[in-house]
Amino acid sequence: MQGKKMEDKSTELTCAKIDMDILLKCIKEQVNNPPAVKSALLSIISICQQNSSACTYFEDIGGLKLVRDLATSCVHSMLKEVALHTLLSLANSSVPCQQSLCTPELFDKIIRFVGDKNYSMNLQIVSVYVLLALVSKNKTGQVLLRETGCIFILQKLFRSTIAKSEIDFSSESFKKKHHLWHVICHTLGAAVNNPQNEENQKICCSILPHVKVLLEVCLKPEIVRPLCLFVGLTMAENSLTQEFFISIGGLDVLSDVLIKLTRESHQSISSAKLAVNVTNAINVCIADNSPGSVVLARHHVVPKLLTLLLLESLNSGEKTSVMLTLAYCTAACEENLHHLLQNNGLNFLIDSISDPCYEALGNIVFIVLYNCKIFAKKLLSHLVMYASEVSSKVEKIEKALDCLKKRRDSISKEQLKRKEEKEQGPETNSTDEDSLLKGNDREKDCQKQQYELGGWVHLPPASSLPGSQLESSGGNSKWAFSSEYEEIGSEHVFGYSAPAVENKALQPPKEVGLPVTSAPGDDDGKHHGVERNSSSRSPCTCRQER
Repeated sequence: MQGKKMEDKSTELTCAKIDMDILLKCIKEQVNNPPAVKSALLSIISICQQNSSACTYFEDIGGLKLVRDLATSCVHSMLKEVALHTLLSLANSSVPCQQSLCTPELFDKIIRFVGDKNYSMNLQIVSVYVLLALVSKNKTGQVLLRETGCIFILQKLFRSTIAKSEIDFSSESFKKKHHLWHVICHTLGAAVNNPQNEENQKICCSILPHVKVLLEVCLKPEIVRPLCLFVGLTMAENSLTQEFFISIGGLDVLSDVLIKLTRESHQSISSAKLAVNVTNAINVCIADNSPGSVVLARHHVVPKLLTLLLLESLNSGEKTSVMLTLAYCTAACEENLHHLLQNNGLNFLIDSISDPCYEALGNIVFIVLYNCKIFAKKLLSHLVMYASEVSSKVEKIEKALDCLKKRRDSISKEQLKRKEEKEQGPETNSTDEDSLLKGNDREKDCQKQQYELGGWVHLPPASSLPGSQLESSGGNSKWAFSSEYEEIGSEHVFGYSAPAVENKALQPPKEVGLPVTSAPGDDDGKHHGVERNSSSRSPCTCRQER
């Protein structure tokens, strides 16, 4: 059975080689007959699509070079389009043919067709398709696209072909423009990835602001799907392009688009499937840039992802993409984990493990659950720390309240004590009381003598007498006289003088009839005394010291 298949393949290849020989001969002989050449080229395309080995044979017999010359020569526009279409089929069907066509000369010729407005839209579209075939999964083609400057012309056409004000799929002219724009978008995406080309990714960052504008104004699948694919390829495994896209608000726009499509996902299957394309782009944006998860938390993207996972219209592959985005969202942002728990996401994940429909999601589900476990541990540690901080603060507050209570009690006691003292009167010690009593007795004696004299003498309080002052200062308790008691009128009684004003106050009233004389020996007239007859002499005479 297997031998028969091999024999059949060999027979097919032999027939294909014979056909190639005939067709190539026809092209060479009918080069001035465009319809015949076109027919031969279309037959070659059909053979190449059915048998890739025939492409290698066609290159070996010189057919690839002949078709390339037809495409780049000044022939009829219709024949040029067919020749380019033949090169496209050969490059897609055979890797050796793809490598052989990657020459700077061919890139220069093709980009002229793309950038020249004098050529038809169909020729431009086919030319871009050829570039797409040459750069797809081909690092050599990616480098040539950049070095020949083709990538910059494609970027210019990407911006100018579709403006945000021109989007109208009911217009035939717009549909043709959209076709060209769609191919350019795919070509730029192939130029930056598969394999990854960081230089081309960096260059294509310049059109990301235009991508953001188109996503803001249009939710049509014909616009959103190719843009999401381009965004994903441009930012894949490149943190710099991811940061740039986030900085211009691109991730915010993708989040808004996802929210709008999720609202319509229950009624529209196309909206649900388009939302999956958006989640793929979001996934790439945050894969190597964890701060992007914070942006998604701000837009509450996690509940929308859970909504998509519950849709029956999505297949397992699409749900795997959504679950992968959910895993990246929760890996670096605790707020997203909080949203997951709030929206019953944990129960859904646990149920999905045992559900055979989600068998392909098993590994991703375990990743999300592991993130939840880490989040729970962190939350528990935070709670413990918070509890210890709260207890320490409570202790400080209790200590402060105790101090405040003690202070309040002491103030109350002081106020009560002052109130009692105020009601009872001031307290004096025994020494002061004795001194005051002695002073009062002396004042009474002097007043009695004053009454006997029939005159009035100003007496100082007992506490201001010299004897009292000496007693209070620790001096001699005797009166501060110059000698023992002496008779009044003979000598000075005190060694202190009184002011003249007070001497006048000390003079007795005229009615008494007692003359006021100066004391003997008082030359300056500073000391005055009261003179009386010996029969009425008082044993004590008081004077005031100022």
